[in-house]
Amino acid sequence: SDGAWANEKKRLVTSGENPCGAVPVIYAKTGPDDNDDIPLSQHIASLRFLAQVHGVAHTDPYYNYVQDMISDEYQSLRNDWVYQALSAREEEKEKFTKEKLPETLSKFESLYQKFALNGPFLSVSPKTETPLWGDAAMFGVLRDLITTGFETSDGLEKTYPALSAMYTSYGKIPSVAKWLASQEEK
Repeated sequence: SDGAWANEKKRLVTSGENPCGAVPVIYAKTGPDDNDDIPLSQHIASLRFLAQVHGVAHTDPYYNYVQDMISDEYQSLRNDWVYQALSAREEEKEKFTKEKLPETLSKFESLYQKFALNGPFLSVSPKTETPLWGDAAMFGVLRDLITTGFETSDGLEKTYPALSAMYTSYGKIPSVAKWLASQEEK
């Protein structure tokens, strides 16, 4: 409930566990004293950190740069989607869908066309051969846009082929495909 989240957010901020008051908060036994749970906040920074700690980040800094570059750009799209999905009036949603979203997705299409270094993905981990945090973020926001009706899979395929290829390929990763199937069952 909203009240429960308000109380938890206040606790996180007041305790210093997460001064940003955002979710997720991941508790990791890593850092200066591996016996302490360290709260990690901000989802992109947490993903990047965990990739580095577990040795799955790319060994070439440029390949990690493209992940960070997309992640930086992704955040404004994510914020726009959250507002549109949860707070916007119908006329705002219509304007977003017809004007701002196509402009934003066109920008990401261009970025993926220029910077995708591993097939449809920006880069993949040399250790696991799976895409990294920027691709994960983009997959997530594209899925959110599709599941909330701001975009369609067909529209993505017809208008944004590089994004569609990444989205489709990411969805075929076995663990992701399993999770997607479990969501369809609900």
